[in-house]
Amino acid sequence: MMNAQPTGTYIPPDVSTVKTLNKVTKIIALIFGIILIIVGAISLIALVGIVPLIFGVVDLIIYY
Repeated sequence: MMNAQPTGTYIPPDVSTVKTLNKVTKIIALIFGIILIIVGAISLIALVGIVPLIFGVVDLIIYY
């Protein structure tokens, strides 16, 4: 008697959706991190813009 075993690995649709959303979130975090670093560096010259600069660096640290 043979058992019906799947030959490949089955990934449920929910798992692939979560993986896709995770990739999108990483890309968005990278974009916001770069934008915050640029804004912080520009405003650091004009006024005290250390807060956006710190948020940008922390965002990139979290990304990696």
